[in-house]
Order: sequence, then structure tokens, then C-alpha cells
Amino acid sequence: MSALLDRARYFYLTMSLVSISTAAKLVHRNRTTLYRDIDKGRLSKTTSPGGETKIETSELLRTYGHLYTNDDDGGGVLDGLMADEQVKIALLEEKNRSLERIISVEAELRKIKDQLTNELRIRLEEKDKLIKVLESKLLFLEYENQLKAEAETRKKHWWRHPWKRKHQAEAGLL
Repeated sequence: MSALLDRARYFYLTMSLVSISTAAKLVHRNRTTLYRDIDKGRLSKTTSPGGETKIETSELLRTYGHLYTNDDDGGGVLDGLMADEQVKIALLEEKNRSLERIISVEAELRKIKDQLTNELRIRLEEKDKLIKVLESKLLFLEYENQLKAEAETRKKHWWRHPWKRKHQAEAGLL
């Protein structure tokens, strides 16, 4: 019966958030050691909505290997085969949570990529339309300049062929 109670207590501990003080008691370390491990990145923390620093007991298991409980006999260690299995379970759960976060981030990135692709496609279409408009205006300007140059040439050389000027005037070209 005691093993069943220890196992139930162990499952409760592996699924909860605890304060720094409680975490220090569970792993038989000083609070300063826990803060140092958090600062060095060995141990991750969670901040509660109230601003308190909390640590998941699965993180304590991952970092320190086992948890101590306050039994009547003064704190027995949950070791052995059951503890190893629980550590593996805790690590797998943490890995599962990490993979779920990765999947959600990848989905967000895919969505952003699709939005950017669509926006770039629209901009490229607008650019192509603008280029076509500019090309047509350039052709029109070149045509106007060509007509002006021809008119200037005709005006400059009217004295060479005075009989052509009379025919041009009659045709309405001047």
C-alpha cells in the first residue's frame, strides 16, 4: 500500500508547478543553487500570473534525476525502477510539449510565408502593369518626337523643293 501511495504522490509531483522553496526541498538543494541553475539555463522556470517564479517538477526530475518526498520516516528517495520509468515519462512529456510548440511555430511560419508570397505576387503583378503602362507612354513619346522631327525637317528644307511644299500644303501635312 505504501508503494501505491508513493507512486500516486510521485505522479502528483511530476505534473505540478512548485515554488522555488518547495523545489529546493524536493531536490535537497539550496534555493541559491536553483536560481544559479536557472540563470545558467540548466533549469527552466515559469512565471505565474501573479509574478511568482514556479518550476515544473518534471524539470526538477530532468535536471536532478529524482525527487525527495516528506514521508513519516524523514524523507525517502523515490528511486529504483519506478523512478527511472517516471523520469523517462517526464522527459517524454517534455519532449512532446516541445514538439507541439515546434509544430505550432512551424504552422505560424507557414501562414506568414503564404501571406508574404501572396503579397509579393500582387506587388509583382502591379509592377508588371506599371511597366506596361510606362512602355506604352514611352512609345507614344517616341512617336511624338519622331513626328516633330519629321515636321522640323520638312520646315527646314522647304526651299529645296518648293513644288513639294505646295503639294504638302494642299494635302494638309503642313
